[in-house]
Parts: sequence; C-alpha cells; structure tokens
Amino acid sequence: MKPTAEIIALVNETPDLDEYGKVDGAPWPESAKIYDTLLNQGADSIRQVVGMLQVIDDGTDYKPRYVIHGLVMHAGKPEKQVQRKLLRETLCSELQEDYPASIKGYLLRQLQLCGNDSSVPVIGAFLLDEENWEYAAQALQAIGGDASLGQFRAPLAKAASSEKHLLTALQALGSFQDAPSAAAVRKHLSHKSETIRLATAWALAMMADAEAVPGLLKLVDNTSGWARLQVVDFSLTLAYKLTVAGKNALSSKIRDHLDAAQKEGEPIS
Repeated sequence: MKPTAEIIALVNETPDLDEYGKVDGAPWPESAKIYDTLLNQGADSIRQVVGMLQVIDDGTDYKPRYVIHGLVMHAGKPEKQVQRKLLRETLCSELQEDYPASIKGYLLRQLQLCGNDSSVPVIGAFLLDEENWEYAAQALQAIGGDASLGQFRAPLAKAASSEKHLLTALQALGSFQDAPSAAAVRKHLSHKSETIRLATAWALAMMADAEAVPGLLKLVDNTSGWARLQVVDFSLTLAYKLTVAGKNALSSKIRDHLDAAQKEGEPIS
C-alpha cells in the first residue's frame, strides 16, 4: 500500500544514522509514541509502512525496517494482546500480497517473533518456496506446537525432489522428535546425498525410532571419515534413548555392533 505523507513523516521521526552508520533509535517514550500511533490507526497504517520497504536491503529503507521491527517488539508486551493480534494478522495478510521475495523474507523474520498458531498456515505455505523456505522453517520452529509440526509433515514427500527443502524438513521433524514421521523419514537413509543421509540418521535418533536400528548400523558400516563419526554419534544417541524407553535389547545391539566395528574395521573414535 502506498504510504501517505502522514505515515512517511511518522516513520521519518526515526533518527538518522550516526557517523558509524548505526541507528539506536529515539528515546523509548518517543519510539513508543510512534508505535502506538501506528497500531491505534489500524492495519492500513501498518500496511503503508510495509509499502515503504525496498526490494534490495541496501540500507536506504532502514527507517521503515526499524519501525516494523519496533512494532513487533512493542506489541510483544503482555498488555498489548489486542495490538499484537492486529500486527500479526496484518503481517500475515501482507505476506500473501504481491511483494518481491526479499520483502516477504523480512516479514517472515518478523513473524518468527510475533506469530502464533493462527499464523502457521500462511507461514507454512513458504516451506517449499525457492528463496524464503528457511525463514518459514525458522518461524514455524519458533512458534512450535502441533500446528507448526503439521506444516513440516505435509510437504515431506513433496520435498523429496529438492535437497534443500528435504534437509529442512528432516531437521525440523528431528527437532520436534516427531516419532509418527519416522516411517516417512526412514526411507531417506539410503539417499544419494550424504548430507541427507546424515540428517536422516540424526532425525531418527531424535525420534527414538527403534525400527531405524538396522538402517543406522548399515550406515555405520558403509560410511567413512568424519561422516562415519557422525553416524556413530547418532547411533549412540539412539541407543541411549532406547535404553530410557526400556528397549535394552535393541540398545545393546547398537553398542555391540559399534564395539565390533571398533575392533575390526575403521576406528570410530
């Protein structure tokens, strides 16, 4: 949305850069007045500030960027629930407009700080984006919860043709320790990419996936160098988690295999 002269003047109350090219902002009471004015004026005022963002972040639009981030911080106060909801919904709405990828990336980074379950579907739509998928993943993981987890489960099969998207999905599902995803994750233990194989092994270990034991041990035997050390580490993590779960026989199987590999083949430590 094209900004009015009033909004431009309000944003321009942000101090100029100092001699070192930095901005510390106005004294907080003055900054808070700017943010409260924008929030009280409603969604259109926020949209106008977003409309001031430049495609290339070359520093020329530091004032609207500073104001948008300040809005997120200001609306994060416990007593600002109504304003935070307005800001969150407005940023999600703007994210669906026809902005260049670089601007959408900035909005996703702000939603990482103020998003909630209601923001998740909009953010999740960017998990397979060519440019902003990592920002979307970071925002979803910051929000957390079942809603965010569901966003990572859904595109796992679609991400198989793209290593960067697949890697992000595997890392996220592992961080969530999402055992229900284990079967879909497990098939990537034999992926052509060593990076994907390692991410898969780690994710399965974090999920405490008992059915992954044969695959991880096979990976130990068929991997060398630094990568092998990583797989050994993931296998030991899985062994520990299985012990905690009372699956001592499987845990012992892992440890015995690693002991034998240490004695007969390439050192594992």
